[in-house]
Amino acid sequence: VAQKMKTINYQLSSQKCLEEGWTVRPPSPLTADEGDDAFIPEPLNIDLIRSGRLGLVEKFYESGQKFLTMFPDGTGNIFYPSGSLAIAISSVQIGQFNYVVHAEMEKSSVLAVFEPNGYASCYHPNGVVRLCMDQLGGIELDDSGAKRRKWLWKDQVTHVHAPPFQPIHFSLNQYIGVRILSQERMVLDFSCGDRGKRFNVGSRLKLNHVEKIPPKEIDENHLYLEEQKIRVEKMLDKVATLLKFPKSPKIDKILPPLHVTSKALKTERLRQERANQIASQEAKKTKQAPIPALS
Repeated sequence: VAQKMKTINYQLSSQKCLEEGWTVRPPSPLTADEGDDAFIPEPLNIDLIRSGRLGLVEKFYESGQKFLTMFPDGTGNIFYPSGSLAIAISSVQIGQFNYVVHAEMEKSSVLAVFEPNGYASCYHPNGVVRLCMDQLGGIELDDSGAKRRKWLWKDQVTHVHAPPFQPIHFSLNQYIGVRILSQERMVLDFSCGDRGKRFNVGSRLKLNHVEKIPPKEIDENHLYLEEQKIRVEKMLDKVATLLKFPKSPKIDKILPPLHVTSKALKTERLRQERANQIASQEAKKTKQAPIPALS
């Protein structure tokens, strides 16, 4: 006698199939702890969003092509005259937004990204990083990747060539410009004829973990220049001593002036601190878990 065939009924949406193990869900991706950063972002203009006064806004070019769509929660899109997406604004939390700037190309590429936690990056047309900022400072590079300037937001003595003393401004393309005045005041400006829109893409940060603020990095180039300056000062002082006491038998035992010796000791300490920083960075790299190979 032939044995009867059994029919198995399965549906992906069935809760019973999930409970009995027929449907397997992928594990949730690992995410970093929210409190890992030294600073946490605070919203800008949150009262305006909560009031509901923004409303839905739609604007168009004279050709009838859509120029702008802004939603009541502050998210939205800006479009090029061709209809391609120029700026996409997404919400992280109420009053905190991500801004992604796209190039006007058939195969669109990203020109800039601004996050509410203080991190941002901009790119040259050739894809090389133009500007990179984090919660502590930033660096500007030319189109070959060479450093133009570097600064710390809280160090307003050393970096007089950078914000807020000297604003940075440049164009991402013929329509979009960036102007950086301070950490809280960064302007992303879109302009096309009589159509225009500005956004403050800066970050307002609140100290979260003071112990996670890294020590001030010692500039290797500055340290090298200081060492060479001290070397020249010692040589000039020795020449002056030889001219003053040409026949003195103790000429090699005469010490340089106190201010030169003090500079030399300070530079030696900085050189040791720099070596410790490099060793610490290398140690952190070796402690990072290796990325598993794809099977």
